[in-house]
Amino acid sequence: MSEKSDSCYRDGDCGTSRRSSVAQLTRNAQACQIIVVQNSKSLRDTPFGARMRKAFGGLKDIEIARKLRKSPSDVGKWTKRKALPRAEILIDVARITQCNLHWLLTGEGDADLNPLRFLDDRARTAVERVASISRQPVERVLADLTVEALTRRAAEMLENYRQLDGSQIDQLHAIMSLIDSPEDEAAAGNTRRASR
Repeated sequence: MSEKSDSCYRDGDCGTSRRSSVAQLTRNAQACQIIVVQNSKSLRDTPFGARMRKAFGGLKDIEIARKLRKSPSDVGKWTKRKALPRAEILIDVARITQCNLHWLLTGEGDADLNPLRFLDDRARTAVERVASISRQPVERVLADLTVEALTRRAAEMLENYRQLDGSQIDQLHAIMSLIDSPEDEAAAGNTRRASR
């Protein structure tokens, strides 16, 4: 005679009847364990969710939500399901984390948008300080410093022009095309006109 007992499983989870024998409960428990494992796979981050979490340095949903001023359930929708945040939230993610928006959406390209990512800590700190003191964006300071360095390099190369090999001459031409760009000529023309 088989013993009857109430099942501890809900009908929607495993489709069993509410009253089962002990043998049925054992079989149902195994089936429900499979369902639980299958459902837990859906709790993993989607590819977009994994990229968003990586952009935030591996933070948990609740911490990401705090930074975005959104609810943890909203962040969970974006990381665990195939829902994407609205455009303005995507822009906030890119701004806050300094990640490449194209990479965040597609996984293609470089994840990091920080213009100083290639500098060591001392150089990065110096550029950030110069930008702060001069009240200019870091990108502008970095561009100005780069043009200055390339101009100096071109001057050194011109002094030793006769000793340059073919690749060095090509480098010099590339630098000179940057220095003699139409933007620089327009700026020089505006300066000349203003001094008259």
